[in-house]
Amino acid sequence: MTTGIGDVAVYIPRLLMRLNRLLDRYAPNPTVRGFIERAIEKTGQIGVRFPHHWEDSVTMAAQAALRVLGRMSDKAVASLRFVAVGTETGTDMAKPIASHVSGMLREAGYPIPESIATFQTQHACASGTLSLLGVNALLAQSRPGDRGLVICTDVARYEQGTSAEVTQGAGAVAMIAEQDCGLLELDMRSAGYASRDVDDFFRPVGESKPRVRGKFSMEMYRETIESAFLDHCRQLDRDPREVLRSTDLFAFHAPFHRLPRETLKAILAKYLDLGEHESEEFLRERDFDASLAPAAQCGNLYSGSLFLGLTHLLHHRFAKVGPAIVGQRALLLSYGSGNVAVALSGTVTEKAPQTMAKWDLDRDLNHAHDADLSDYDAWMAADEHSHRGANGDAATIPADSFYLSGIREDGYRLYGWQS
Repeated sequence: MTTGIGDVAVYIPRLLMRLNRLLDRYAPNPTVRGFIERAIEKTGQIGVRFPHHWEDSVTMAAQAALRVLGRMSDKAVASLRFVAVGTETGTDMAKPIASHVSGMLREAGYPIPESIATFQTQHACASGTLSLLGVNALLAQSRPGDRGLVICTDVARYEQGTSAEVTQGAGAVAMIAEQDCGLLELDMRSAGYASRDVDDFFRPVGESKPRVRGKFSMEMYRETIESAFLDHCRQLDRDPREVLRSTDLFAFHAPFHRLPRETLKAILAKYLDLGEHESEEFLRERDFDASLAPAAQCGNLYSGSLFLGLTHLLHHRFAKVGPAIVGQRALLLSYGSGNVAVALSGTVTEKAPQTMAKWDLDRDLNHAHDADLSDYDAWMAADEHSHRGANGDAATIPADSFYLSGIREDGYRLYGWQS
């Protein structure tokens, strides 16, 4: 039984901090300003999107789910058997975001059945990929017509005045996993894996900001992704050169804009012996930069980063070649610190043009609002486990929005729906 991705929807919070404004912020301190300026140059980042005080990983997950379910019939929604969330910024050590989201969607009027399994996966930025793999494996054993809802949701936040500050970000990507898929059929049997026990990036329990060993983490990203790619080739019993040449579309996890580009070019040099000019032509032919554009504008979505890039790439390619996109092969390269990498291939299905014609990515990505420095500072200073959500500000929340209404004295998070 074939399985894969049926549809995708994206939710990015509106608040935007442009990095040139961040440089102005550090102007009184030339040392820090120079440090941040070099980080911007190295990463290729342009802006950071961050959540309102009434948003968190749960509300963003529900918001993305709302968008993808809104394109489905009630009968299709009722066919859901699994709701899975991949995240590295969960809100509870026991209750999964998926459980919150299923209840919130019912509150908003969607016929989410109670005969479903809800769960959450955690492995840094690979969490969403692992959820997608898990749900597709379950669907392969399920009844015909069953579906799954897979959501990647995260808030990436670092210490101010560090190079990592320019790679922050927030957002969610929701995907429908299904058997007769409407977008991308996944080749589960040839998935490639690699994993090591390393401390390149970690976040101790109870802390809201991670520890990052920047240079080491980038080394692990490059090496582990290459290892997963080679394992994928072994599963296919094909030469890496053949796999690279026959792949039409590449999508990487993008911690920042330039890292996937450097990594793929290194792989092309090693296995195809391509020089600078030839590798640039290889990337242009495959519209690779279209997969990286959202990362530069929005920052790192952690678990959703790969799928945000994939969605933008498919959207761009479809606008360029139309129905000729059907049958093109995509290679997804996921990385999670700590660490694990997954190389997963898929084929664009015959239904994909009809599916993508319903997307409005311009709305999803280009609705930013330039934030005040006070909003940005408040977000940076907030303790995500103790702030009280919307409180009396619910009336100012946009219609058709989920929001964190408050946190009880016992720590339980409460959510509302602004209809």
